[in-house]
Amino acid sequence: MLNDRARILLKALVERYITDGEPVGSRTLSKHAGLDLSPASIRNIMSDLEERGFVSSPHTSAGRVPTPLGYRFFVDTLLTVRPLEQSAVNQLESCLTPSDPARLMTAASTLLSDLSQFAGLVMTPRRNPAFRQIEFLNLSDKRILLIIVTLEGEVENRVILTDQPYSASALTEAANFFNKNFAGHSFDQVRGKLRDELGRMRDDITRLMAAAVDAGSKALDGSQESVVVSGSRKLLDVQELSSNMGSLRRLFDAFEQKTGLLQLLDR
Repeated sequence: MLNDRARILLKALVERYITDGEPVGSRTLSKHAGLDLSPASIRNIMSDLEERGFVSSPHTSAGRVPTPLGYRFFVDTLLTVRPLEQSAVNQLESCLTPSDPARLMTAASTLLSDLSQFAGLVMTPRRNPAFRQIEFLNLSDKRILLIIVTLEGEVENRVILTDQPYSASALTEAANFFNKNFAGHSFDQVRGKLRDELGRMRDDITRLMAAAVDAGSKALDGSQESVVVSGSRKLLDVQELSSNMGSLRRLFDAFEQKTGLLQLLDR
């Protein structure tokens, strides 16, 4: 366990590193830690923290930076959280309107980036690909709107292009069949079960069913999360990254290749 002086110095180091994005030296710590210690005493404590794995010394600098262990100790033990003023709470709530999930994610990512002065990343959980209800709506002779209501109450719309027109009664018949027999299932599950049913249905309805299953499966693909990254350019303000273009380039590539980013986050 760390003594009080080591805790105070580690807290000051992490806070300065978060603010400045560059290694923190003993002279800077003596100004911001509020301790009546000589630079030599601070260096001795920093050496002890480095031996214990809380900080490390980059080869290009005399200062030190937090390690993952140091960050974890800071978050779990040293971090002080001040309650937000009501005006700040109101401002945050006004930015995060839940009526539009896509805009909510973008706003949350941007807000996180602005608050942290770093890159903000928001990821939704893998969605349940099952549907609660579907409806068909004629848009034109050969264009049908597929309306999908998920188990979570979200609504997805997809346009199906057909090779023939369908009457309103035929669309109602198809929707009723889906909802009665397959509600609560994923479209991939429906595809397998539907093969046994198609032989007993009219050819025109069969084609509509197959098109609906394909469109619904793509709309509710549960294998992919949605990821929004905002403020990537703020990484350029972090000296440790901007001085190492190889690391920075890999980060930008990861943000652009969201599949790779998801694999990284799953580790």
